[in-house]
Parts: sequence; C-alpha cells; structure tokens
Amino acid sequence: MEEIRAKDNNKGILFFTSDFNELRNAEIVGNTYGIYFDSADSNLLEEILVRRNEEGVLLRYSKNNTLTNSIIENNQKSGISLYYAGSSSEPNLIFNNL
Repeated sequence: MEEIRAKDNNKGILFFTSDFNELRNAEIVGNTYGIYFDSADSNLLEEILVRRNEEGVLLRYSKNNTLTNSIIENNQKSGISLYYAGSSSEPNLIFNNL
C-alpha cells in the first residue's frame, strides 16, 4: 500500500493475522492506536509518519517485522510498544526512525 492516510479511528492501520505486507509513505494521525500489529509477521513499514495518537505503534504476538525511516512523535502514551513480540531468532527490526 502506498500514500495512505488514517485519521480519527480506533486503529489507524490494523494488521491482524496478516503477513508479508508492505506499507510506505503513510500518515497516521489522531487515532487510539496508530498502527496495531496482532499476530502479524514479516511486514515492512517505511517512511511512515505516526503522530498524535494515544499509542503510536503496538506490536502484539508479532515477529519479524521491519519499521524504518519513519517518524513516530507526540503520541500520548507511547511511541512503540512490544507485547510478546519477536524473539532472538525472529526479531522485529526498528531502525533509522525519529
């Protein structure tokens, strides 16, 4: 998916048991959860703006995801939260973000 805007929803973008997706150039603003992963593996997100949500990015029971070259700012509770997410053999990669 490209050029996505998600605003004023419960979950801006939801990946629920959804694997091998790519999301680029998205703006996620003013949601309860900006991006919510639940049992979602091997997804790529890059150049994402996640701001002014209650929770920025939440990964729950999700592994082998990559979030890069993104801006995650001014979220009320947290920028990035991991709950039972990843392992040493299948980690989530989060790098080159602001």
